[in-house]
Amino acid sequence: MLSGRIVVLGNPPVIETVAFERLTPEFGWSVEVAEDLDRLRLLGETGNVVAVFFEAQSLGQSWEDALRAVRDAAPQALLIPCHRFSDSVNWPDLADAGAFHALPVPLKSDEVRQSLSFVWSARLKRSNLVEMPHPESRRAAMCRCGENPCRCFAKSVARTTGSVA
Repeated sequence: MLSGRIVVLGNPPVIETVAFERLTPEFGWSVEVAEDLDRLRLLGETGNVVAVFFEAQSLGQSWEDALRAVRDAAPQALLIPCHRFSDSVNWPDLADAGAFHALPVPLKSDEVRQSLSFVWSARLKRSNLVEMPHPESRRAAMCRCGENPCRCFAKSVARTTGSVA
């Protein structure tokens, strides 16, 4: 089972930690509130911060600045900004700035669970990631014709299919 911490940054009144406290054990995680970026930085140094939920307005910053500051404090964590209904949120801009997922507030337990599931899945995929060489580079490494790119494969396909490459 994965271990780590889910961090709720700041103490925004719109983010209830009750849902986190109830749901994070399902994923093998604990939840902790970091009052500020300094505390988040200390938690981030342990290397076991899985995700950070935060609201930019409670940090007194723009979304871009908040995402940058949170990323600097906990670089290994997935960032999940929480936005108010009245906030103008452009998901492509948030994603480009480093957001993994976003949640509307007030938080609903099923949405928190879904977000935690996305985080769990992303971490599982990341831990099972095996780097595979690109097929073309592998073929070039195996080929003895000395041509780059290798034309042997194209010739063998042409012989097999009857088409000329």
